[in-house]
Amino acid sequence: MIVPDLPLEEGAAVREAARAAGIAIVPLAAPTTTDARLAAIGRHADAFTYLVSVAGVTGGEVAVDASLRAFVERARQAIDGPLAVGFGIRTPAQVRQIGEFADGVVIASHLIRLIDDAPDHAGALAALDAYGAELRAALAGVVPAP
Repeated sequence: MIVPDLPLEEGAAVREAARAAGIAIVPLAAPTTTDARLAAIGRHADAFTYLVSVAGVTGGEVAVDASLRAFVERARQAIDGPLAVGFGIRTPAQVRQIGEFADGVVIASHLIRLIDDAPDHAGALAALDAYGAELRAALAGVVPAP
């Protein structure tokens, strides 16, 4: 479960209740997060740490560039667990590129857009299935960097 505005210092009760219910809390870190804060965030991750690809709102544009790679590498130095990158990711090419240096890719806004643009429930399911197939094909053979 992702609780975007849950500060580490104020989330102990939520994390404890979630763990008792068998729910993993997924913390977020931004490119502006300090190394010390990255380490603290990583210590509280139950499953993985969600790395926000850009400062801004979800659904915007993301550049898969040296800056994003550097952020993931910096987070990898501070966090022992898996790292997933999200915010603004929508194309199979972006997924493939990120899959080469991160442990996971998070896509949400684009999925909602596909559902919203569909004429009906069956159309939404078909669009999601087709998009999922594109993403699987894009990731075929990709092995994340250690």
